Amino acid sequence: MIEPGEEPIALGEGAYTIEVRRTGVWIEAWENGRNLVRRAVGLRNAVPGMLELEVEKFGKRRGRLTLADQDRPRGAAAGQRAHRQIFREQLRHMVQRRFPGWVLEELTTGADLAHSLSPAYPRGLVRRGRTAWAVIGAPPGAAAGGALSFGILWLDYLRGRRGRQVEGLALFVPEGQYVVVAQRMGFLASAAGGWKLFVYAGGGSERAVDPADLGNLETRLEPPRGRPVFGIEWLERELMAIEGTEVIDLAGGGRSYRVRGLEFGRIVEGSLWAGIDVKRRIGASSASRLVSLARELSRVRRPDSSDPSHPYYRRCPEAWLESRIRRRVDDLDPSLHRNPVYGQIPAFEAGDRDVLDLLAADHSGRLAVIEVKASADLHLPLQALDYWMRVRHHALEGGFRSLGYFSGLPVRDVVPRLLLVAPALEFHPAVETILRYLSPEVPVECVWLSGDWRRRIRVVRRRGGLAAFPA
Repeated sequence: MIEPGEEPIALGEGAYTIEVRRTGVWIEAWENGRNLVRRAVGLRNAVPGMLELEVEKFGKRRGRLTLADQDRPRGAAAGQRAHRQIFREQLRHMVQRRFPGWVLEELTTGADLAHSLSPAYPRGLVRRGRTAWAVIGAPPGAAAGGALSFGILWLDYLRGRRGRQVEGLALFVPEGQYVVVAQRMGFLASAAGGWKLFVYAGGGSERAVDPADLGNLETRLEPPRGRPVFGIEWLERELMAIEGTEVIDLAGGGRSYRVRGLEFGRIVEGSLWAGIDVKRRIGASSASRLVSLARELSRVRRPDSSDPSHPYYRRCPEAWLESRIRRRVDDLDPSLHRNPVYGQIPAFEAGDRDVLDLLAADHSGRLAVIEVKASADLHLPLQALDYWMRVRHHALEGGFRSLGYFSGLPVRDVVPRLLLVAPALEFHPAVETILRYLSPEVPVECVWLSGDWRRRIRVVRRRGGLAAFPA
């Protein structure tokens, strides 16, 4: 049961009543100490999954009440809108506390597909005289890191309307989710705008956070591991004879068996696991099952597949693209050494990250972070920044060189390059907007690939350096 501006109440068994009385239909619901009583006086709208009623409140005031079935699309959407409206009003109070004396001109949760603005993150504008700030909030449960991407797009949109009187962006995120946002903010260009970060908790309180006060990144770099011997070398010989099969050393030890990026087996701490959707531990005597899986995947998961609608062909396109690049990284950039190429180094956690990363080195000994995406994603630049800043940290400290990465290559302790790679038709148009707001310290390049990347890696466009993305 949804009333505008109030928390929805779940109509669970024993938590509500509906009575037909002489004066009308009365609805009462209660939850967590709350109690709501309304008299229905009319029907506004009725569609599958949702019923909108006109109701009478105390004092004979009229209002609207929605009964929404959360298992149906329309009902679920109504519940989402209700929660967004509630957080929008919470954001209103936070902004008013943090900008006393300013006028809150706009505050909306409306979708704006033309400018890639999400309804999940309420956004607004505060003004005092000729000075203004863009504001945006990440509601509880939403990815706070995503709010920064949308916030930059909102700031850019407002500047297109009002010019430089919009000084910067103020971002409100929940307690416990602000670290990744603050780290990203540390690599935004100060010349491109001012940046304010506020962290809110329950009880109607929030505090300002200075990204410069976070200290060192929580990241670690382990020595590269040689291939352990598991006594099943015969298995790997058979697997490698199957077209498209890869044997990938894992960062924490062990090994991954894949066909064009799709994993079908792995060895972890001496145990062998097999499966595609669900992996199960198997003994050495059952290792031939991996050979059967590899042959089936090789038959289906190939550029000239006779069944491109097969689930295994369509599964994990990013992993397939990463596999192509890993095999011939110099096709992406001739300055890069073909071997070695590492993946998932260094290890770290970021809850809203879903891009695949590779780490290579060019002929001068400079490291290159390669972020791969096969589908349009406006969050690509800032998600890639998460990994780049960690590689940068270890590179400047000489960690890769001292631990023996890129053996035989003169690895230099300098800031690494950052390459964002995707098929040309899958580069989200908002990516270049976000790149304009990165610090000049981030040497970012965009690499557009042809649409036939499953057959070959062919660069159709390249744009590099922040000078290519002027603010």
